[in-house]
Amino acid sequence: MLGYERKCLSSISIKANELHYFNKLTNKNQIAQYNVVTAIYTFLLNKLILDFDGYIVTGSNDKNIPLLLSCQSDLKLSFKEYLQKVKVEILETLKYSDSNNETVVEKLGIEDLRLLSNYSININSSNDINCNGILFDLKINEDQDFKIQVYYLEGFVDKIILELLIKNFNRFIVDLEDNIEVCLSEYAIVSEKERLQLLLQFNNTEVN
Repeated sequence: MLGYERKCLSSISIKANELHYFNKLTNKNQIAQYNVVTAIYTFLLNKLILDFDGYIVTGSNDKNIPLLLSCQSDLKLSFKEYLQKVKVEILETLKYSDSNNETVVEKLGIEDLRLLSNYSININSSNDINCNGILFDLKINEDQDFKIQVYYLEGFVDKIILELLIKNFNRFIVDLEDNIEVCLSEYAIVSEKERLQLLLQFNNTEVN
């Protein structure tokens, strides 16, 4: 997006000992880690950003090419059910990535899939995914510690929304065992106190 300055939030770290259930569930499998992280990220985007359409670009794959994922979340589902939907989407996209990318280029004349979404995610990837709105960058080291950096284009999204995104990602993944069966529509992004603070900040604009 021309005219917008790229910014970033302060990075946050999550120690492996706080991620016991995540590590148990994924067993250091990169695709499984990718699945869980992407599911949390996209469902939080759905809760926080009204016009999020479910499409994200990812650089996190072994083919070294950007991929376009469709992760529309039905808030009537439990997180466990949504996780399964995201898993199917990721595996299908990886399986047919070469032909899918060629089809996009042929039909739309767009060679860079990064232009197709304002939302992107990188997980332990060296791929060059530019921030076209919001970029969620996650590094998982050998000890399974997390380091998260969120980049954004100023003017595209309010900083406070991203602060809620990263705060809730941290909270959700640390408490993943308790959250695995939660209905997405019932997950509260903000406490009542935070809601009142947001109302004041946005000049009494209603916050759902």
